[in-house]
Amino acid sequence: MTASEVGGAHPYCTLAYAESLAHIGTPRFVQAWETFVLQRPISGELMDITGAYPLTMMGNSVDLASGLDDLREAGAVSVVLVSDHLDGTSQSEFRRTFSTAREFKKHFVVDQVDGRYTPTKHHFDRILRAKRRGVTVKWVRLEDVIVEWAALYQELVVRHEITGPAKFSGHAFAMLAGCPGLTVAAASLDGTLVGCHLWICHQGIAWSHLAVVNGLGRKNGASYALYDYSINELKNMVVSLGGGAGLTTTEDDGLALFKEGFSNRKIDSFLYGAVLDPKAYRHLCEQKPLEGNTFFPAYRSVSTEANS
Repeated sequence: MTASEVGGAHPYCTLAYAESLAHIGTPRFVQAWETFVLQRPISGELMDITGAYPLTMMGNSVDLASGLDDLREAGAVSVVLVSDHLDGTSQSEFRRTFSTAREFKKHFVVDQVDGRYTPTKHHFDRILRAKRRGVTVKWVRLEDVIVEWAALYQELVVRHEITGPAKFSGHAFAMLAGCPGLTVAAASLDGTLVGCHLWICHQGIAWSHLAVVNGLGRKNGASYALYDYSINELKNMVVSLGGGAGLTTTEDDGLALFKEGFSNRKIDSFLYGAVLDPKAYRHLCEQKPLEGNTFFPAYRSVSTEANS
């Protein structure tokens, strides 16, 4: 499989992708946003809305206020989503429309349209070392390596004790395999798969979706080889590597430092939220210790959402 651009809706806007996130919530289409969101139960008959993981993308003709009205009429207590605005949506319009709007974390980008891909000397040395040790990378179809990929990802889940939205199941990967714009780079060593990097490509932009390398791959620099191969193959595109681990980007974040070594610019991603049912929201918040809690929505525990 070669990297390709996809016309029509962004892959993150499609039902196929929303159905791969069934462990998070039930897909719900918002016509005014031309995208699917996820409906999550809270308690009793209450529910709230979250955007697709890891980013919410929208269509070409977006009416943010009407979308919020539709979700309010549907009975949602609140809505929260994250955007990097690479889909062309207006940051200023989002800030005007959503009651909560704040920087989420830095994303690292390789802009091969207005700049050159020049990894740091450290990263370049690691890329060369991986090649010397026999790491090879090529494009594959996810369905052709899905068993090995699921095993790799399960190892990651166990190693990092992942919970929440990022705890994907085999069913989620089976649904993801059918999504448009999915491009997969696979790294092998002596004929054995040691890592994969999943990308979502759409209209000149490639988003890093998920990447996993096992112990043997890490020992031999497969992560560096995967990123380097993908970036080179996704030439003439803006390649978003995403951000660091956790809910914020810190100076000692190893994943952020790793991605920064490939990038040539940074962008901000933003978290947006809105309270749609103030009475229900207050009632739910009364049941949670909120001192020092800046999470949105406040009634959802930070600990249960830490991997979002």
